Amino acid sequence: CSNYPECKFTKPLVVPDGEEDGELAALANEPKELGTEPGTGRTVSLRRGPYGPYVQIDPAPEEAVDYTEYDAAIKVWEEAKKVTKEEGKKAPKKPTKPKAPKPKRQGLPKGLAVGDVTLEAALSLLALPRDVGEHPETGKMIKAGIGRFGPFVQHDGKFASIPKDEDVMTIGMNRAVDLIAQKLERDAAKDAAKAAKAAGDEDKKKAPAEKKKKAAKKKPAKKKTAAKKKSA
Repeated sequence: CSNYPECKFTKPLVVPDGEEDGELAALANEPKELGTEPGTGRTVSLRRGPYGPYVQIDPAPEEAVDYTEYDAAIKVWEEAKKVTKEEGKKAPKKPTKPKAPKPKRQGLPKGLAVGDVTLEAALSLLALPRDVGEHPETGKMIKAGIGRFGPFVQHDGKFASIPKDEDVMTIGMNRAVDLIAQKLERDAAKDAAKAAKAAGDEDKKKAPAEKKKKAAKKKPAKKKTAAKKKSA
């Protein structure tokens, strides 16, 4: 599983029928190094994870975690824990270990074979999401990227899927605006349908109560019982 992120299994993954069997199968156990990022020297590699093949770049050196203070705190904690145990007191809270930075990853878009992934292509994918441009009406940035459910354009918190026959790397402003507008129209139609359904359900609940009220109005009042005649 190409250590995604830290795989402890050594059994090779089975390559389903129809997938590239050579390089893709090899990625199941060993990542393929594509080269280093110009200017930083960070290693870029091609790997295979639970959601398919992906590219990865190592964290920047300045992001590396210094465990010196943590190691010292652990030693103090261990000594304090011994003392509290001897005294029958509650042990102090264990120091929290700093989290190491995770390498940036990006899944491959459909149609891109693992054998065609070059260092240049990998760096372009790792640069996602990319800025497409500012929306002409809102002035907010439109971005294009690839998520778990495929390529998308994003604007002001809204995501619209990019059709399979279009390229996330080259989609332009006009098309992106169009996809976002279509998404907003679909969402508005769904909201309207939900509101209409909710109103209909509310009317159904009110109908029996209204029926009872009308029935109560039509029901004649009971005649008062005539007073008993006094005995002679």
